[in-house]
Amino acid sequence: MHIYTGEKPKPAVAGVQYFKLGTEIELENGAGNVLINRTTTKTFREDRDYLQPIPIQERQNNKTCRRTRNG
Repeated sequence: MHIYTGEKPKPAVAGVQYFKLGTEIELENGAGNVLINRTTTKTFREDRDYLQPIPIQERQNNKTCRRTRNG
């Protein structure tokens, strides 16, 4: 994702989404949280919007899955 002001950057990079600050995207209180489609009504659907944890057996069977640490 690329957030820009003024003119859209050229040339466009494949796979990058471009959003113009102040029209397509806003910053909450002028800074901080990014708000996309603020005028679109969003609804939470329990059957679709909950993320379930990966079962421990699935994690143990996948040898390439490993824990990462922040900081």
